[in-house]
Amino acid sequence: MSSRVLAVDIGNSNIGFGLFADGRLVLSSRIATDRKKTADDYGVSMMGIFALKGKSRLDLDGAVMSSVVPCVSDAVATAVESIGGVKPLRVSADNCGLDILVDSPGQVGTDRIANTVAAVDKYSKPVIIFDLGTATTVSVVNEEGAFIGGSIHPGVTTSLEALSSVAAQLPPIEIQSPGPVIARNTVDCMCGGIIYGTAAMLDGMAERIEEALGKTASIVVTGGLASGIVGHCKKRMIYHPDLLMEGLYLIYTLNAGKVLKDGKGE
Repeated sequence: MSSRVLAVDIGNSNIGFGLFADGRLVLSSRIATDRKKTADDYGVSMMGIFALKGKSRLDLDGAVMSSVVPCVSDAVATAVESIGGVKPLRVSADNCGLDILVDSPGQVGTDRIANTVAAVDKYSKPVIIFDLGTATTVSVVNEEGAFIGGSIHPGVTTSLEALSSVAAQLPPIEIQSPGPVIARNTVDCMCGGIIYGTAAMLDGMAERIEEALGKTASIVVTGGLASGIVGHCKKRMIYHPDLLMEGLYLIYTLNAGKVLKDGKGE
C-alpha cells in the first residue's frame, strides 16, 4: 500500500486537498476553484500551500481525485502529476466499490460517492449524510451499505447570495453566529434565517428519511459550512469535517494494486 497519497476534491467553490501519510491525514487545505486557471496556476497554488505547511517536497506514492466541475478536472489532474509525479485516480461509480442503487449511477457526484464510502466504513447503518457546500447534498445509505439516493438543496452561501441579489432592501452579509430566533434587525434576521432555517431543514429531512427507511439512522454532517450549523440541530448529528478526504483515501486503497500495476490513474 502506498505510504503518501494526495486526495483532491474539486468543488464548485473550492478545491480541497489532503495529504495522507501511512493512512493518516497529516495536512489538509483548500484553494478557490477558478475555471480560468491553467494547470501551472493550480500547481503553483498547491505547492505554495504545501510549502507554507512545511511540506516543500511531496514524494507522492499515489493520488486520487473527485470532481463536480468537469472543465477544471484536467487542469488539476495535470497539476497533481506535475508537482507529485503521479497521475491521480479519478473516482467514478465504477471504481468506488459501492453499490449505487439509483436510476443513473454515473450521474451521482463523486463527492457524494466519497462521502458515502467513508460513512459506510465508519458508522452503523443506515446512514444519512449531509454535505454543506455550494449545494447541500443529502445521501442515504441503507442497512446493507448501498447508496440508495437522497436530495440536493441550495447551499447556505448560495441561498444568501440569491436572496441579496433579488431583494432590493436585503444587503449582502457575512455569515455569523445568529442571535435570538426572533431577531430584531435585518442582518440578524438574515443570519438567523439561514442558520436556524438550515438546521431545521436538516432535522426535518433526517426525520422524513428515517420514516421512509423505517429505521433510526446514523446522521453525519460534513462540508465547509457545517460547523456553524450542526450545533443548532435538535437531532443528534455527528460532525465529521474530513469525511470526504477519508472516503477518497479508502477508494484509492481499494484501487491501489491496479493503479500501481498499470502505472496510471484513469
